[in-house]
Amino acid sequence: MAVIKSMRGLLESLSLLFEQHLKLLQKELSEDLQKLLGSFLVLLLCLLPLIFGCVFVNISLVFVLKLAMPTWAALLLVGLLDFALGGIGIVWAVRRLESMKFMPETVKELFVTRQVIFQELKQAEQGASVGEETTSKLDDSGT
Repeated sequence: MAVIKSMRGLLESLSLLFEQHLKLLQKELSEDLQKLLGSFLVLLLCLLPLIFGCVFVNISLVFVLKLAMPTWAALLLVGLLDFALGGIGIVWAVRRLESMKFMPETVKELFVTRQVIFQELKQAEQGASVGEETTSKLDDSGT
């Protein structure tokens, strides 16, 4: 009877723990998604004017450079400049995204829970092995 009670208590505790983890996950996920969607919305709203502005600046730069060099060289130089600036921008964005932590509290709580469960399992295994040794000693000595 005590085993059934302790198993029921264990299952209730685990279900409560799982429920709390899901609530934390839901809260952090919604907050992170709001931030992310807001950033993407701003990016999309600013992207079109940025593209047109970049095109006009590039055309103007080609016309200015055309005064000092052939047209093909001016186009090549502006293209290489755009390529370099785009590469630098992409590297910067990737580094920024890598530094972002996604759902840090949920991950932290999952690691803490995992540690607690593994410690309890190890203690239970050690207790069971000690109980088995004493039982086997009693059986051997009793015969």
